[in-house]
Amino acid sequence: MEEEQELIEKALDGDGAAFQKLIEPSSVHLKNWIKLKLRSSILSNLDAEDILQESYIKAYKQLSKFGRRSSFKSWLWTIAYNRTMDYLRRSTRSPLDDYEDVKIENIDVDFVDRTIIDPLRDIMSGETSKILRLCYERLPQKLKDTVYLRIHNRNFREMSEIIRLPENTIRSRYQKAIKLIRVCCAKHDM
Repeated sequence: MEEEQELIEKALDGDGAAFQKLIEPSSVHLKNWIKLKLRSSILSNLDAEDILQESYIKAYKQLSKFGRRSSFKSWLWTIAYNRTMDYLRRSTRSPLDDYEDVKIENIDVDFVDRTIIDPLRDIMSGETSKILRLCYERLPQKLKDTVYLRIHNRNFREMSEIIRLPENTIRSRYQKAIKLIRVCCAKHDM
């Protein structure tokens, strides 16, 4: 955090290399997340690059307004999330949420991480389980978002900051997503 603060100060003084060091650790994950969001709408890889670059530009221009209430990484993800959602709102409409009536039970987060999130991490890193991927892909986008951020080691507070929803709403969406993945996997005898 101390190094982050130094880099922010240097970037505010116009040091482009310092800003590059701030954004570099998130670069690959942010781009993959944006591409994942755009995948369901027939948009190109170039659009993901454009959104990522717009996010970096906005972060650089707004760096003096960075409130330091969260980490720079969470703040950058929030900017990228908002830019992506704005882009999707302008270009496409999301499918209706077919799963609004699913009841949510309390879920043991550690158990879920071991049984669902860890295998999903493997999927995102290239090791594919077709059924699990299929079940993940069938989730409504707002539920996919929470699972994707969890796969990338975001805690509920950070996810709340990125998506700009109350932490309990994020927990609820995450639990609903996990339940739907379980139901889907059970239908496919997994």
